[in-house]
Amino acid sequence: MEVFYTGYYIIYGVLTIIIILDSLGSFFNKRMLYVRYQDLIMLLFLSTYYILLSTRSIDVGTDTENYHYLYESMYKYENYLSNTDIGFYLYNKLLIYIGVMPEIYLFFISLLFVVPVYFAVKEFKNTNRVFLLWFFASLFIFVTMSTNILRQGIGGVFAMWGISLYLNRVGNSKKFMIPLLIAPFFHISLLLVILMFFISKKIKNIKVVHIVLLVSIILSYLNFNLNSTLGNLPVVGEMFMDRVGGYLGENFKNYKVGFRLDFLIFNLFFVFFGYYLLKFKKIEQKFPLYRRVYVMYVLLTAYFTIMFNIPFSDRFGVLSWGLIPFIMYPLYSLSNFNNNNIKLMSVVLGLSLFIIFNVIMVE
Repeated sequence: MEVFYTGYYIIYGVLTIIIILDSLGSFFNKRMLYVRYQDLIMLLFLSTYYILLSTRSIDVGTDTENYHYLYESMYKYENYLSNTDIGFYLYNKLLIYIGVMPEIYLFFISLLFVVPVYFAVKEFKNTNRVFLLWFFASLFIFVTMSTNILRQGIGGVFAMWGISLYLNRVGNSKKFMIPLLIAPFFHISLLLVILMFFISKKIKNIKVVHIVLLVSIILSYLNFNLNSTLGNLPVVGEMFMDRVGGYLGENFKNYKVGFRLDFLIFNLFFVFFGYYLLKFKKIEQKFPLYRRVYVMYVLLTAYFTIMFNIPFSDRFGVLSWGLIPFIMYPLYSLSNFNNNNIKLMSVVLGLSLFIIFNVIMVE
């Protein structure tokens, strides 16, 4: 386990040095040459991370050992039945069909995280993509999605890829729907992201989602039990309780259940930050689709907040956290990034988040 995290801190540190040198160079009117080679730097970083992921010990990530055991069972016993999402099941079946042995399973499953991340970030044009990728890597979910919650993490990065295609689409291209539709096949919870994506198109007044969020915070504080309410719904309720029942069946003695002020503060920071960006007419004019992503994030935060009262509520938090890089992306447009203060603020924020979640909270 230590080998994996040491390796990750090293490659993150190298990328951070490039970011810091760029920021310092800006103050002396020195433009870094790396902007020309952004895709190459992204590829090198993600390729190195892929090597760490695919060669990691099975004790890295709470779910890694479970999924390795699942694949090994499917590999040994042809008729082995697995209660897992259909996309993940079919991918495992495909690997077995082409003869992938359990010993090299992680080499193939890790591709499903790294490849969508690369193309999701690469899709952004006229953007400092290295900064965008670095900020994503600064968040605790980067490692968590690729090790601890594999199926949801894989589904999550496919959803991010779809949203990236939507934000950067040309004309009325519908290509963004392909990764969006793939996402829930790896984890059914991603259906909620798709639902919020379509709902966000209908909401024109930002105040509506702020009111929804406020109501959710109040209900969560009052210990409103949404999971019981959803469980009583026809068809959907059975599916919902089946998934939540899996979390309730896990050992959650050390998991804090109830109103999570820590999670709320973290999510609200980006709610306020995104709203602040929307106040600038230049942002709305240059990034007309940004408002829709912001609405999605607030709605998913509201849902997450109201689910605080069940164990492993952070599994629902991932749905909103995956949108955080998109809340930040207007800052990384090359035209905005000529502003040294914006660049410095981005570096301080990214490093602060990395230190908080990887140093302070670990201790």
